[in-house]
Order: sequence, then C-alpha cells, then structure tokens
Amino acid sequence: MASAELLGTLVEATLAVSAAVVLVLLLRRRLRDSFGTRVAYAVWWLVPAALAAVLLPAAVQPVAPMVFTPVAAMAAAAAAPVAVAGPMDTSPWWLAAWGLGATLVLVWMARLQRRFHRAMGPVHVRPDGLHEATAVVGLPAAMGLVRPRVVVPADFEQRYDAGERELMQAHERLHIRAGDLHSNALASALRCAFWFNPLVHVAWFTFRHDQELACDQRVIARYPHARRRYGEAMFKIQLAAQPLPLACHWGFGHPLKERIAMLTRPVPSRTRRLGGALLMTALALGVGFAAWSAQPARTAETPLATSTRPLPKGHLMARIEATGAPGREESFVIANPAGQPFAISLGEGADAFHMDASMKPVGGDRIQLDGVVTQGGKVVGKPKLVVTDGTPAVIQIGEEFGGAFKGLKLAMTLTAHGELPVPPAPPAPPLPPLPSVGSVAPPAPPALADAPGLPAPPAPPAPPAPTSQLAPVPPVPPAPPERVVAKRVIVRDVDQTTTAPHAQRQSRVRIEGAEATFEGDWEPAQADGTRVCNGTVQADNLGRHFTCVADPKAPATP
Repeated sequence: MASAELLGTLVEATLAVSAAVVLVLLLRRRLRDSFGTRVAYAVWWLVPAALAAVLLPAAVQPVAPMVFTPVAAMAAAAAAPVAVAGPMDTSPWWLAAWGLGATLVLVWMARLQRRFHRAMGPVHVRPDGLHEATAVVGLPAAMGLVRPRVVVPADFEQRYDAGERELMQAHERLHIRAGDLHSNALASALRCAFWFNPLVHVAWFTFRHDQELACDQRVIARYPHARRRYGEAMFKIQLAAQPLPLACHWGFGHPLKERIAMLTRPVPSRTRRLGGALLMTALALGVGFAAWSAQPARTAETPLATSTRPLPKGHLMARIEATGAPGREESFVIANPAGQPFAISLGEGADAFHMDASMKPVGGDRIQLDGVVTQGGKVVGKPKLVVTDGTPAVIQIGEEFGGAFKGLKLAMTLTAHGELPVPPAPPAPPLPPLPSVGSVAPPAPPALADAPGLPAPPAPPAPPAPTSQLAPVPPVPPAPPERVVAKRVIVRDVDQTTTAPHAQRQSRVRIEGAEATFEGDWEPAQADGTRVCNGTVQADNLGRHFTCVADPKAPATP
C-alpha cells in the first residue's frame, strides 16, 4: 500500500474514532441512569467497532475497462506545450511524524509502567494466593496480561479489617474476570496510534473511570449488604496519581464522590441489563455500518475478455488506472507498436483530462513513455517516464491539500511481455426456421396428358421419406468470432476554423497490403484509405472484416 493510501486510511480512522468517542461521551451518563454502570462501560466498545469497520475493505463498484488494441490514433496539439511540474508527495513525511509520535507515547507508557513496578519493591506470594508488595501507594491492584495477579500493599492486614479485605479482593478479581486488563491494553494501543487526537486522551481517563464504576456495581451486586463497609474502604486507599496502561487500580487520582454516590443507587434488574445489552448490540452494529459505508467505494474492473493472447512482437502494452475528481476513475489497456501514438481521456466537458502519449524501448528492459496532458484545451503537463519492464509507476499532475490530492493521477505499468485480453465473440444470429417435413407436397405433373401427339408426362417424384428416416441436418458452422478492435477511442483533432482542439469519440482503421470489407455505420473512406467509425469497431480474427456499431451519443465527424 502506498504512503498516500496509508495516510488516507489514517485520516479516515481518525474521523471514525473521533465520531465514536463523541457519541460515547454523549450517551454514557444517560445509559448509566437507565441501565446501570456496566452498560455505560460497555458502550466504549463502539470506538474499536468504528475503527474495525473503517479498516474493512470498502464496497466494490464494478467498472468496465476500456480496451484498446493496435489501432492508429491521431493527435495534434493546439499550442506550444508548457511543462507543469507536479507537487512533491509529502505523505511519507506525515507518516514518519505519526510513527515517531506513536513510538514516543509507547516509550512513555512503558516507562510509567516500569516505574510503578520498581516503586512496589520486592513482591512475595502470601499463603492466600495474593502478592504483597513493600509499597502502599496505588495498591491493591490487578496486574498482568498473561498471568494476572492481585497485588496488595504491605499494610494490607493492618489498614483494613477482614470484611474490607474481602471486598477489595473481590473488586480486583472481578477486574480480572471481566477482562479489564486486556481492555486497558487495547485502549493503550489506541492512545498510542491516535496520540495526536485530544479526544482519545480525554476518552482514556473517562473510560477508566467508567471501568471502576462498573466493577463497583458488580461488587455491590454480590455483597448487597456491604455498601457502607465498601465505601469506608474507599476512603482508606492511597490513590495512584494516574491509571497505569496495563493494570487496574482500586482507584486513581480522581474524586470519589461519584463512586460513593453510586453505592446508594439500587442495582439494575436483570431485565434492564438485558435491554441495555440489546441496545448496545444495535448501537455497535449501527456505528460499524455507518463507518464502513462512509468509505469511498473501490472500483474493480469487469473484464470484457474471456481469454488472452500474447502481445505481438514489437508491441508495447500499458495498463493505466486514471483517477481524477472523486467518482472519476477509469481503466485503460493500450497495446501499440513501439513509437505509435495513442490517446486516452478521463471525464467530460471542460474539466476533462486528455493525454496524448507514445511508448518506446530505451535499452535493456526499460520502457519510456512521453506524453502531453491537457485539460480544457490547455497543456497542464508533459510527463516523461522511464521504468523497468513490469514495474508499477505513478504520474501525478495537480496539487495536494492536507494529504488529499486534487488533479490527475495515472497509476501505470509498462511492459513488452504482457497478455492481451481477447473480447468474447458476439452470439451468432439465429437461423431461419426450416419448413415442416409433413407440409412438403410433391409437385403436380403438368396438365398435358390429353394433348395429342405429345409424349406422356414424366412420372412425379417419389414423396419424401418420413421424418424418422431423414438423415440429420448437419449443424451450421458458427460465424467466425469477432473481437473489439476499438471502443470509444478519444481522438484529438484540430478544428480547421478555430484551431482549437476538441475531443471526438472515433475509431480509425486503415488496412494496407490486403483486401478488407467494411459493414455498418462507417463514414466515407478518406483519401489515405482510412475508415472512421463513430462508435465501436468489431473485427474477425483474420483482421479482414470490420463492422461499425454507431454510438448514438457520439458526435459526427467534422
């Protein structure tokens, strides 16, 4: 994937994540009041759901390619061309800055985690399975992604009574059982990836606070008569300054007022929690589908050919993906003798782009393309490209604004060893129906039997045999297959009165050294023997019979 595409994907992901965060911040309090803190905490899954939807492949819009086989295309320039240099692609620099920022945030989080582990001092395992540290700040806490464990402070036995210790252990074990440690790891990864987005940092602290509220409600649901003791234990905690990336503290540096107030509320019923879960599922699917459908559709070629044939010797082939304004994309396959000019066009009207170009080998396995690109009759670029056979290349003519390119982009591959698509032959016309055998009557003899002096008339022919005794009618050989020689070739001519270039949809065919037949809506033959078709040209495989199918939208030949 090119750097510009990666940058575009990053921008789309940022917009989707930002929209999801704003939606969660607006809904979390209402959901908490209606369905409880656990549903309000679960609503944060909308953020990764929106991100995953953006990273899925976008919808595919099939586009029929325009296929050119060797046909002479005439081109003329109206004015002296002026070279216009395309803008420098800055997307690699933006991606490098993003990667540097993500790395710095990751290093900062790793140092924060490591500093807390060092501050705990030596940790030993107690007989009850808990891990006891020599420090007290920020403990108890649940830690570890692979082997989760509960770490308690050194004064755990002296600071809290037996009932409080049981509630605190239940709190940390419920964090582990609910998968909160892995959720914190995912949230930390999103914080690194979108370090430049302030909404993500705001969401981080709010997410951790909702996590603690949800765990408090799970503890109260298990110990409904220990609300007062649970609140007293909160006041004895020495809170950590900020939440760790890969741990669940009993609490961190934020007001406990909201957590204490939550203890006075009744635990939501099972029915309300189930309704909240259904609402969460619908929200996640809706947000994911909205983020996915907001992506621009990808284009995919619908092949016109059912088979291929080798590229003729001395020919060069170019596969071009032309992209202009949003929604203006087209695919071309050009196969011409080396040095023979060709023309392509993208768009309609004054904003349409036209390129007159030719290809030639320049030694070794390198191929050179020389072109003149015009828009609205003005030359906007004279690209010259030298690439290795089969190596993809890109020509951009236009301007770039914040990672979005505005202009003409030609992604192409030049080769001398490709395979040409062979269009499918049109179906043979149906045969006229044969007369029924039973309806054929023998011819009547001439009425001359009574004429004097004349010989008797000949005996009538025997009637035809029954249908079951007739020999089978041999099948009619199929019509010779035809191939599309040219379809909607954009030919640039010069208006004889104004010398202004204009575009025509024409196909020009000239046969030398052999006889050829022409059928269909051809223009009268020109002086040099060239035949002009304003539409689609089909030819048999021998290249001696050409049929013109007029395009009703094509302009007449000037």
